[in-house]
Amino acid sequence: MKFKKIDLNFKKALRRKKREARWAEEDGAVTPSRLTLLKENLSQFFHSRPFKIYLTALAATAVAAAVVIAAVGWFRSSSVRSELAEEATFNNFVGESTEILKVSDLAIPDSFKGEEKEGPIRYREPMRAWTPEMAKPYKNDSRALAEDLLAEENEKKVREILGL
Repeated sequence: MKFKKIDLNFKKALRRKKREARWAEEDGAVTPSRLTLLKENLSQFFHSRPFKIYLTALAATAVAAAVVIAAVGWFRSSSVRSELAEEATFNNFVGESTEILKVSDLAIPDSFKGEEKEGPIRYREPMRAWTPEMAKPYKNDSRALAEDLLAEENEKKVREILGL
């Protein structure tokens, strides 16, 4: 078995590797690496005409979107300004009024002032008793419920004892 001597002078070793690589490249013994080929292919792609057209279209779309957003914002702000102007005239009118309106000044019918009978308003008369047919869907058989719970507990304990 043959061992290579390890050179700890890294600068010297790096220069030697570069020199050997340059000689191998000059001799044509080395093909370009996959990374070099990929770099060349990507460079050609980015400088190609379809990619430039794509970038131009993308930029034009972005500019058009920005223009549309700006136009909508400008039109919306102008409508808000007109609404604020209308509100300002109403506030000026209220401010010029010498009489102060109170809630008690509003015309509320007497039927809403609580002068009617107190208590809840019923939409139907309450039933005195339920028939057995009406109560059947809501009735729980307590014996059946207890049997189900007991069966579940027994099953858990059996599984615990058997180690299942």
